[in-house]
Amino acid sequence: MRDLFLLLFVFGMLPVCFVRPQVGLLMWVWIGYMSPHRLTWSYAYDFRFNFFIAFVTMAGLLLGNTFRFRIPVNRVTILWLFFIVWACVTTATAFHAGAGRDLDRFLKVQMMILAVYMVITNRVWLDRMIWVMVLSVGFWGVKGGVFTIMHGGNYRIYGPAGSFFEDNNALALALIMILPLMRYLQLHSKYLVARLTVGFLIVNALLTILGSYSRGGLVGFTVLAVAFFMKSRHKMIVLMISIVLALGAWQFMPEKWHERMGNITSFHAMENIEADDSVSGRVNSWRFAVNLVQDRPFLGGGFRTFNWDAFQKYAPVKWVHDAHSIYFEVLAEQGLPGFIAFLLMFFTGFRYAGWVVRNTRQRPDLLWARDLAAMAQVSLVGYGSAGAFLGLGYFDLPYHVLAIVVILREWVREDLARQPRTKQAGGLGRVRSGPLVGQSIFMPPRGRGMAGARS
Repeated sequence: MRDLFLLLFVFGMLPVCFVRPQVGLLMWVWIGYMSPHRLTWSYAYDFRFNFFIAFVTMAGLLLGNTFRFRIPVNRVTILWLFFIVWACVTTATAFHAGAGRDLDRFLKVQMMILAVYMVITNRVWLDRMIWVMVLSVGFWGVKGGVFTIMHGGNYRIYGPAGSFFEDNNALALALIMILPLMRYLQLHSKYLVARLTVGFLIVNALLTILGSYSRGGLVGFTVLAVAFFMKSRHKMIVLMISIVLALGAWQFMPEKWHERMGNITSFHAMENIEADDSVSGRVNSWRFAVNLVQDRPFLGGGFRTFNWDAFQKYAPVKWVHDAHSIYFEVLAEQGLPGFIAFLLMFFTGFRYAGWVVRNTRQRPDLLWARDLAAMAQVSLVGYGSAGAFLGLGYFDLPYHVLAIVVILREWVREDLARQPRTKQAGGLGRVRSGPLVGQSIFMPPRGRGMAGARS
């Protein structure tokens, strides 16, 4: 029954996706992050829903006359486009014959990131996309959080099968990245029920991160908490809540969880490396990546470089292990040019978000934009820290966050250009037009203003 319902719903929405590509983008985000087909048991389980959604959405964009093929031209988008092109180049010389399949998946993800730039034209649709992202990833947080409580944290939590965050470590990273976006929605949602719902998602996401037994996730969450504290407007409240939650979680989790988390020091204690196969496998893969790039610094090994044949040639220990690091994964597969573009792309995106924060400080009407940019920074910090131990260099969530930052920066730049600075006490005039003004059902009414938003 689930299979039939999902099939009828998705195909029933395809005409809407063609007429309103914004809806197609939201459908693609929903299928991509929530993977509802993985909750079925029959023909829908492996059905390629996103292929049909993407095809119809892009057809609507190309054949319709509502949207323009426009990408903001800046350092982030130039580096992003270079990274895509370079991935195609390295695939042509890849070690593994199946690299083309990974490239195909990567290009499909990036094609829909392109759609974000084309269809997200105002604040309303931006908020709707963020809500879909939060609810989709948050669903697995609730599922894992409830399971963790029911079983006393004794079992490891995994994500949906076949998705980017199927692995327990990847699930932790996805939740770490989505937590700041949850907080943004909680700050600026109009209705109490929406704020309480997001609060419920946040608590369960924290429980699932613990229940994943991911040491990289714990490291990433610790860094995320520090970054969130630095960006918060009410630091003492955040600090007190964080201490209470941390102590409660520490007491709740079982002894075997504490033993596993206690081995985090093995990442830095090389003399104890053989005590943990997971840690020794990571270090072996990282040495493999360095050896490979020393031999092929320009092209790397292409997608699926972490395979048996390549390990026999470049790894100190000749047994295959996953990259377990976005940095070493991209370094080995895309070579130094791709690796440098990857680092600069996210570093520049982080700085762009900081630019939005600085340039909206004197604008109470743009408080929401400032908070969204700050939370995007925290999300990228979470990706950069947790990703140091998790191999998700091509996961679509960080690219969505980058797109949000780029779009937000363009809107603020256009707004500042329309509203020249004055010498009056009021400073910049209030915004009355443009993409920053669209009213969302999730946002406070315009008459109430944004200055009273919670934090």
